[in-house]
Amino acid sequence: MESAEKEDINANWDKYAWESMLLDISEKKCIPFIGPGASEKWIQLDNVVREWATDPDFRYPYTLQDSSQLPRVSTFLEITKGKKVPRSRLSTYLKSKSLENFPAFEFENSVYKILADLHLPIYVTTNYDHLMEDYLKDSGKAPTSDFCRWNDELSRFPKLSSEPPSYSRPLVFHLLGDIDYYPSMVLTEKDYVDFAIYLNQNGDKDAMPYSLRQNLAQSTLLFIGYRLEDMSFLIVFEALNKLMSLLESAAVQVQLPTGVMQEQQKAIHDYLNRFRDGLNIRPFWGSTEDFLKQLRNRGLKVMNK
Repeated sequence: MESAEKEDINANWDKYAWESMLLDISEKKCIPFIGPGASEKWIQLDNVVREWATDPDFRYPYTLQDSSQLPRVSTFLEITKGKKVPRSRLSTYLKSKSLENFPAFEFENSVYKILADLHLPIYVTTNYDHLMEDYLKDSGKAPTSDFCRWNDELSRFPKLSSEPPSYSRPLVFHLLGDIDYYPSMVLTEKDYVDFAIYLNQNGDKDAMPYSLRQNLAQSTLLFIGYRLEDMSFLIVFEALNKLMSLLESAAVQVQLPTGVMQEQQKAIHDYLNRFRDGLNIRPFWGSTEDFLKQLRNRGLKVMNK
């Protein structure tokens, strides 16, 4: 019964969402939001956090049940070792995970390969790494990177030029920070709280470039590589809720993981329904691999335009 219900949900996705999204892709009106699941084959943040929590030099009191959570462990390290320590260690780890260090065949059917082949002008990521930029460069494009100015300290960093992004010079916007700029990384529990408060009080005008703000209201937003328990997913959706006046007509496509029990599925629907008054949300139930396979098969001609 549960699988049949999921098939019905994705049947609606097939009938309406695929047609709408592929049309938006062809018109360059789709903005992917890339989550940690996009790179989990190469970047295992859970393992990084576990190493931090069990490092005797850090003396983390990992009797806490949530010692595997990056924001919680980062908070402890920041308090005991200094603000730069968790950011520096995480940045060093992520910089070692660049495209040039992976066999080419591993990326052939990855999120990054397929998204790069869509030839879109804007990509938003809640990851700190530069894998999206790496693959865009590998595809012959010249991407620019930028990050969210979510506190007053970040306002001193120069902003990008006002030149609008294009498929040959796409913008990769790091919503939760960039490994090249430590202060921009939304990492600890306090960072997430401050991020949400800043956007709630100041809106997106100072936090995001004009080209992104302008296109958000006119594009389908494709969320891929997220788990519902990810802090980044929850924070981003709460932020979108605050920007509802801007996004009142936006369509949001959310790829959700498999292996979800029926009662969990209902809870997820209830959560997403909180946003339905302002956002047209369609969840796709299935693995990231299944979603990408269908996207490639259905949109091959669109991607190569």
